[in-house]
Amino acid sequence: MPEALRARVLLGLRATMKLEGSDKAYPAVLRYVSSDAAFTPYFSLNERDRSRLAYLAKVYVQGDTAMLPTGAPVVVDFPSLHQ
Repeated sequence: MPEALRARVLLGLRATMKLEGSDKAYPAVLRYVSSDAAFTPYFSLNERDRSRLAYLAKVYVQGDTAMLPTGAPVVVDFPSLHQ
């Protein structure tokens, strides 16, 4: 999850997940966001560098997930944040 989005999300936020290359959307829920950045530059952060921080997030898919391959790249969208 990018740093700019990290401050705006709360656990339980509804999401939509799509497998890369597929048009089918799966409903999902945000269940975890790390408090530590997964990427931190080795030099001091300025405003431009903060935008490159990323945080591990776990989104749980709801409903039938039998056809989802393990480890496939996905795109997660939070529709309520577009308002």
